[in-house]
Amino acid sequence: MTNLSWITGLREVFVKDPTGNRVGYFDDVTKALTAVDGDGEYRAVWFSLNICPAVPAGYAPNRLYRATARLKKTDYTNRQLLLVDCDPKRPTDTSSTDAQKATARVQVLAIREYLRAMGFPEPIFADSGNGYHLLYALHEANDEATEKLVKDFLAGLSVKFSNDDSAVDTGNFEANRICKLYGTVARKGND
Repeated sequence: MTNLSWITGLREVFVKDPTGNRVGYFDDVTKALTAVDGDGEYRAVWFSLNICPAVPAGYAPNRLYRATARLKKTDYTNRQLLLVDCDPKRPTDTSSTDAQKATARVQVLAIREYLRAMGFPEPIFADSGNGYHLLYALHEANDEATEKLVKDFLAGLSVKFSNDDSAVDTGNFEANRICKLYGTVARKGND
């Protein structure tokens, strides 16, 4: 299993389930992984990039519930992670082929080198199942200025690096954004 010990603090976990989505708030990675094991029934599992300020009323920590709502972006006070997500271009709800995924790897590594040359710290490099992620530490307030900064940053990377084969996801700028829980299965479309 992937080492997820760097995921600290209270995180929202969101699960796509064939019978209805689930959500929970976990401050224990081991309990989160146990809860999302699901014997292969879950289609996808995500976690919040940023630490949740508190467990919402009506929820107990470290367990999944039928999802009725998620935290809004304004519920978060700070930002801890900046996600650069590179995926191959392919039809919606289909998994990447090995060749398609290889194009996303080339793209994300080029972005990492570009940002490294600009003085960025080393990111966490992760396999999302259908593409690749770079996660950079971010210590900013969750306000409109930071949201605009992140949105413009991702748009700039997309202009510079997106191509006919793979693209930088420019939609990862909101504080309540969720990200693939590494080490869980990625299921899209048919096998």
